[in-house]
Amino acid sequence: MKKVNKDEEGDYSLKLNQDEIILLVSGYIPYIVCEKDPEIPEGEFLWIHYAPAENDIIPPIIDPFPCQILSCGVFANRLHFLTLSPIEFNLDFFDLIEEFRDNMKKSDKSVRFTL
Repeated sequence: MKKVNKDEEGDYSLKLNQDEIILLVSGYIPYIVCEKDPEIPEGEFLWIHYAPAENDIIPPIIDPFPCQILSCGVFANRLHFLTLSPIEFNLDFFDLIEEFRDNMKKSDKSVRFTL
């Protein structure tokens, strides 16, 4: 589960790992689940920060990018979720994601996600 942070300038942000960024940007799973209501006002953006790990293939220099919040909701177990859509993103990395998506389609394998 993720925690949405609010910085001194009033921007809302979230740190994601490599897998979460790939799933978000590729459109396979454009959702973020939070334990508490992130209380983001309507019209605000959520800035995504990449939290690199040692063996990641994504370069650690990806700049934070904004996502539009398409919808908010609450599951029956009181977990909150946000549906996101990236607004600006590194085009070279986006091409890498598209290549990943095409390879997944060619291999007839599915991406699995568990909450």
